[in-house]
Amino acid sequence: MSWLGALAWRLERGAIEAPFLAARIEAALEGGALHVEVGRTRIAWTGFEDGGLAPVEILLSQVHARGEGGTP
Repeated sequence: MSWLGALAWRLERGAIEAPFLAARIEAALEGGALHVEVGRTRIAWTGFEDGGLAPVEILLSQVHARGEGGTP
C-alpha cells in the first residue's frame, strides 16, 4: 500500500505523462463513423480540496476527432 502513498505524493507535485493510455482511450472511443486520435495523455491529481479528496483526472491534449471521409 506504500506505493499508493508514493503515487499520491508524486501526483501532488504535477501531472504524470501516461502515453500508454492514449491507444486505450482511442480504442474505447472508436465506433462507427468516428475516428479519434489522442496526442498526449497525462494523469493528474490536485490532492485535497475543501477538506475532501479531489478526483484523479486524465488529461488529454492534441485530440483530433474525424468523421467518415476524414471530415473534422
